Amino acid sequence: MLEPRRLARRCCSCFARQWRAVWRHRRVSTKRGSQIGIALSIIICTHNRPKDLKSCLAALTPQLRDSVEVIIIDSASEPPATAQPLAEHPHIRLHRLTKPGLSLARNVAVSLSKGPWLAFLDDDAVPDSGWMDEILALIERLPPRTGAAGLYTYPLWPPGVDTNLPELWNEHLSFVELDGEMDLTNAPVFVGANMLLHRQAVIEAGGFPEHLSRQGQLLISGEDVYMVEKLRRAGWSIWYSSRPRAGHHIPRDRLESAWFRKRMFWQGVTYLRQRVYLDAATPVLLAARSVAAAPILMGLSLLDSQRGTRLARAMWHLGIVRALFMRQALRPPGSAFEGGMNSSTR
Repeated sequence: MLEPRRLARRCCSCFARQWRAVWRHRRVSTKRGSQIGIALSIIICTHNRPKDLKSCLAALTPQLRDSVEVIIIDSASEPPATAQPLAEHPHIRLHRLTKPGLSLARNVAVSLSKGPWLAFLDDDAVPDSGWMDEILALIERLPPRTGAAGLYTYPLWPPGVDTNLPELWNEHLSFVELDGEMDLTNAPVFVGANMLLHRQAVIEAGGFPEHLSRQGQLLISGEDVYMVEKLRRAGWSIWYSSRPRAGHHIPRDRLESAWFRKRMFWQGVTYLRQRVYLDAATPVLLAARSVAAAPILMGLSLLDSQRGTRLARAMWHLGIVRALFMRQALRPPGSAFEGGMNSSTR
């Protein structure tokens, strides 16, 4: 039997050895943790929506982990988006551009990103509580050579509004509520408010075209459709999953007929540019068909019982004609990543 003094010394020695072992383990674990690679870059482009951005980040930041980074691109907001709410989040970076444009902002974010996968969220989108974990799990399930995945995006309607809208109207409100997980390469389903893209695929496609981009009050869009179609034609698979879910705020003015007609007009501009960029279509021939179709639809709109759908289609054709006379050249865009991004836009 050991004497009490010798027993105490032995216990202290054993405790010291255990403590040193634990301390070495913690140092190694910390060192390894600092070397963890970025698996996912979450990209949020914002323009003059400080309240929406705050709501988006409030839902997103509790989900962050070391293997995920968040890049916020302030697309020339006035006043500039503040970095104050982000100070306590080391995984969030805020980058300001002096030149507006959604495609430009997205391309800058891609150039700054470190992850092999890019999750795009609109600043007025609100990810569900398990959104990020579902994204990371989806990445593990996706087969090789997957270039993009559309994600379940449900509408967040303003209170007290009539949501019984024509199908054509709903198609332009940026939500998709398809259940399941599947390869939809032949008929992609997605919205830009909540989508997943492979970074290398985006770079190979040349980035998002700036002439198909929301800029201020101009409702030109379709840069996400253009991107996914380029990936599909380059041999990348396009998937869809309803598991990573996010809500998308629908502003009240988008439920007014005036907005619907304006949106359809600019969608006509978008359509002509997409056809020229992707298919080298002859713009004059497309516009000639629209010149004939527009007055017919405007006449039929007098009998329209579906909240101006025919008049909206007529505006779409007028947008096609208008696109012929816009200053931007109707030629396919070059790569946004050749020679690096122009620093004057940052």
